[in-house]
Amino acid sequence: MVNIPITRNLFLQGCFWITLEIAALFQTGYIHPDEFFQNPEIMAGDIFNVTHYRAWEFDPVNSLRTITIPYLTTGIPFDFTLLVSRYLRVSVPSYFMLVISRIILFFLRVLLWWFLPEISVKAKSRQRSRALDLCFRTSYLEFIFLSRTFSNSVETFLFAWLLYLVCRSTLYGQMSQRSAAKWIGIVSAAGIFNRPTFLAFGTIPWLLVLARYQVKNVVRGVTAGLLTCAVFIAVDSLYFGRFVVTPYQFFLYNINPKNNEVHGLHPRYFHLTVSMPQLFGPMLFALLFPSLRQKLREEKSYIFFLIILVPLFLISMIPHQEPRFLLPLMIPMFILLADIVWNCSPLKAIWIAFNLIAGFFFGFVHQGGVIPSLSTAQRTLTTQPEVHVAYYQTYIVPQFPLLLPRHESERFVNIGMSDHVKHEHVAELLERKTRERTVYLFMPAVIDVMEVSPPGSRGYLWKRFCPHWSFEAQPDYRKLWKKPEQLCLNMWRFNPSEVRRDRLQWLPLSSS
Repeated sequence: MVNIPITRNLFLQGCFWITLEIAALFQTGYIHPDEFFQNPEIMAGDIFNVTHYRAWEFDPVNSLRTITIPYLTTGIPFDFTLLVSRYLRVSVPSYFMLVISRIILFFLRVLLWWFLPEISVKAKSRQRSRALDLCFRTSYLEFIFLSRTFSNSVETFLFAWLLYLVCRSTLYGQMSQRSAAKWIGIVSAAGIFNRPTFLAFGTIPWLLVLARYQVKNVVRGVTAGLLTCAVFIAVDSLYFGRFVVTPYQFFLYNINPKNNEVHGLHPRYFHLTVSMPQLFGPMLFALLFPSLRQKLREEKSYIFFLIILVPLFLISMIPHQEPRFLLPLMIPMFILLADIVWNCSPLKAIWIAFNLIAGFFFGFVHQGGVIPSLSTAQRTLTTQPEVHVAYYQTYIVPQFPLLLPRHESERFVNIGMSDHVKHEHVAELLERKTRERTVYLFMPAVIDVMEVSPPGSRGYLWKRFCPHWSFEAQPDYRKLWKKPEQLCLNMWRFNPSEVRRDRLQWLPLSSS
């Protein structure tokens, strides 16, 4: 009878966390264009043969990204979705396309719950294992970033798998070198083809293998890795129509300083002073605790400290830097510091508050109107064949959820948010399009519609999508409490030229 409440309690906890992970599939925030344009946008365009934006990395002339990883993570679910939709003869809703693109990452995150304690030092204390588990699951990185189709997310899962194999076969002796070697080779090759920065994250684990493995097992791992590379090269070469080694192309592009300038240059200390605090927040305070120094002396935790420092140093040498480039470091960071954070009540409270705020911001507020608006845009394009849709002052909008046939690509316009795109340019575009057809314009509420309205076109405020906030189009914070609608993405309808600009009309919000 004693075990029944414990079993039931564990079951209820598992249901709670699984429910949260399922909820992560339906996030509406938009972190960065790469979460779409380096994976599902390409796969959906190829599989569904629909209008899409092909990122320059996947242009056959450049060929900087492997196509194998995107197919394994989103291509397979898309193939299954296409098969089922044709069999049932039903159309695929826009939002379902977004959810199905994240389904593989859902299973990988659940698998990571099991991986993480196995990577950690085998402590006798169940309290430490529980602290690691809860600290990891309450992190917005796990709930938000690892649910998105970034190549960095895939890199994190592959890095966790590599650490699992290396640690169990070298540090803990719980896996034979023979069986681990081939998988280390396969995972390493996949990691490098997914993102060549995997070379930085794998440095210390590979050195451990070289130091502790028998030569024959090292050879076995290298052979498995080379065979895996051959598979990637063959698949990519067939896809791009020419012989190509994508990591090599990636390297050639990034050693050119002019190419890095296009994406933005950052100081060498950016990752240390900006990226690490943004990703881990109050967890960094745990580095100052005396208990960490004791842990480094008494256990094998110093290995994980090196696994953090070496990649941090190496990736900081790259001129273009973004916080998500350090996402794989969350694995050794949690293994090293989670129990310190969770067992210190004040630090745990700050940790939970930090992740609630960051999770809500990146999961639902940042560019938060774009993804929900795609369902309305898809319905509008489907039911009104002559209508055009445009987005202005938002991140570049993924087109794959619209499932718009390629021959209708001109019906969707990504005006963008570049500095050279001015309001008058938008007005000119709308003026040309509204001569013969209705145009729906999606743009942040902070932009005055009068500044983009063409002469002779009547504008209607058709719908709002809230919340929506971006660094590039920030509201007037002094008036925010009076005008909270500034935190919205507005949908404007411009009919064919009917009246003068000074007769612009405002309608109540549509309930549809």
